[in-house]
Amino acid sequence: MIIREMVADDIDNIKRLDYSFKSNKYYKVSKEELSYKLEIKELGESHEEKYSIKLMDEKGKYTKTFLIEENERIFGYIEMLYTQHNNLLQIINLWVEEDVRQRNIGRKLVKSAKGFARFNKARGIIVQVENYNYPAIKFFIKEGFYICGLNEAAYDNKGLLEDRVEIHLLFDFK
Repeated sequence: MIIREMVADDIDNIKRLDYSFKSNKYYKVSKEELSYKLEIKELGESHEEKYSIKLMDEKGKYTKTFLIEENERIFGYIEMLYTQHNNLLQIINLWVEEDVRQRNIGRKLVKSAKGFARFNKARGIIVQVENYNYPAIKFFIKEGFYICGLNEAAYDNKGLLEDRVEIHLLFDFK
């Protein structure tokens, strides 16, 4: 498998990836005066969510996108944005095909992001994940990220999941 920078010809193949996740746990967020409490809770039944994600910046003018492939099959990608005002690299999208998850592909993509961040002398990497995407949060924590904040207003909270919150995770190079 190789990791390389995305080119324009890759966009259609990236759009064909399966953008879904399954989880039987989530992070319940409770407000307590000036703080928040996060608890891992079991879901009554497995939750599946499908996204219709598109690249934030298909032309790559503002973002950097790396993909991992073998024999012309794209297994996953990571889209990143370096912001100078806070000297952080933001992971906008990280996706790995479901049939190859648990094979260190996500780890390799995050490692490439860490290298790109170091190249840009970033002080860290930040990513936002929905609290119901427990597998992604668990993955980032395993990769050395820690929970550094949340955004209660990120989702409209209508429908089945009325307590969705965006959890912010940070990898700090200190």
